[in-house]
Amino acid sequence: MDVNNDVSQENLEKLAKERGERLAFLLASLNIDEKQKQAWITLLPEMSLDQLDKLLNVLEAKYLDQNSQGADQEFKKDLTKIQAVYDKKTEDLKQSTLNKIKNLSDKLE
Repeated sequence: MDVNNDVSQENLEKLAKERGERLAFLLASLNIDEKQKQAWITLLPEMSLDQLDKLLNVLEAKYLDQNSQGADQEFKKDLTKIQAVYDKKTEDLKQSTLNKIKNLSDKLE
């Protein structure tokens, strides 16, 4: 029997346990209303495996979005600082170049 097609009782139990743990973690971790959490928990026994997989994917995406917002804001702040330093150095270089051109022009006259 092919390893990928092994649907033994042991593998099914392992898969169900893994999904259950992921679902419990996601529901506990997400900033969603308790009523919504309870509604999802109530619907779980009625869901097909495909629906359960889709729910897990949606909850994982929401979890990642929720937990990366701080990093996104920090990244934007860092980029703003970098842009300010770049703009200052560019302006300083422009001014220095203009001064050198003026000095050279004065020497040539």
